[in-house]
Amino acid sequence: MKMILSGSLLLASFSLFAQVDQSDPQIKDMFVPAKEIHADEVPRLNDDGDIQLLLKAINRQESAFKRKPLTGDLVIGGQRFSMSILKRTVEAFKLLVVKLEDCRQTQSHQICQQNFEDDMKTYFRWYRPDIDHQSKAHFTGYYSPTFDATQARTQSHMYGVYKKPTDETLRTATRNQILFQDRLEGQNLELFYLTDPFELYLLHIEGGGVVEYLEQGVKKQAYISYDGTNSQSFKFIGPYMKSQGYIKDLSIQSQRAFLKKNPHKWSEIYAQCPNFIYFQITKSEPLGMESIPLTPGRSKAQDKSIFWRKGIMGFVATQKPVMPTAKNQKPKVPLTRFFIDQDTGGAIRGEARADLYFGYGPEAQFLAENLSEQGDLFFFLLR
Repeated sequence: MKMILSGSLLLASFSLFAQVDQSDPQIKDMFVPAKEIHADEVPRLNDDGDIQLLLKAINRQESAFKRKPLTGDLVIGGQRFSMSILKRTVEAFKLLVVKLEDCRQTQSHQICQQNFEDDMKTYFRWYRPDIDHQSKAHFTGYYSPTFDATQARTQSHMYGVYKKPTDETLRTATRNQILFQDRLEGQNLELFYLTDPFELYLLHIEGGGVVEYLEQGVKKQAYISYDGTNSQSFKFIGPYMKSQGYIKDLSIQSQRAFLKKNPHKWSEIYAQCPNFIYFQITKSEPLGMESIPLTPGRSKAQDKSIFWRKGIMGFVATQKPVMPTAKNQKPKVPLTRFFIDQDTGGAIRGEARADLYFGYGPEAQFLAENLSEQGDLFFFLLR
């Protein structure tokens, strides 16, 4: 009883509105097209993910708030809040997650879950994207791939992973200019080299990953993370390849097989995606926006033109494909989980669009290549 009362008092203390000096012309507001919903419209909040990873993602978000102060206002559902509501929401939510875990040590999971859901409806306002009532959010997945690389250009590894140029003319070079005209070579921008343009394209789609390379005969790994673009338009090459009759479906396998057999088509196909991504070497897992290390199964990417300040809490209710095994032949299972907006992507557009980060390994790759589902997306803020 004491713990519940203490948590309530702490949650109440987080609800005090902070004052923001809006006279500073550098202060920017964030407008999120969403509408508030009633408590009875909030779904069951059965989280199917790893709670320790959720707490890890929360801790990383709290560190990001400390590095970069929250300024301006958040406007959502016809309401205006100090942007510090993001920080107070994360802090308050963390208390309830810890409380849920503590409860499960001594009481039934059913009782603890019901108390948790009651608290989530009591202490938080809930929102969903302001789209047609019949429409759903669209979810895809991404992961951190592992690539075979070299530090110097070789006959087998010709295609560069580059740092972001400071020279604007170099920075805005197109994909084909960089790939096939060596526009960035000799500029001291090279980080690593990959085996072919499609592997580089996949790295660009994911926005980060791991490279494995040899250094003086010793196998090493490095994390590489997104560090900007050439400001050219991004388009997936798959739809173009299918429209030309080059492939029958949009699978990664079909695209890779065609490109491997038809290098004379590379320039034509990659010209459809002039966008090019620049990278940096990082000590931790690939970084999302605001230098936040991404957490598998807990970080998500949303449209930075809307969610330009990261850290808004969300709950996802959709389904995901399952890797077929001898024991598991179910094609899809529910995916219901708390995620934090900590990243963005060139193809992520609109308030009802989210890319879910799944980390490393075969299952993460499978989800990244096969998850494309409709579902429900919710946001919540501390009252």
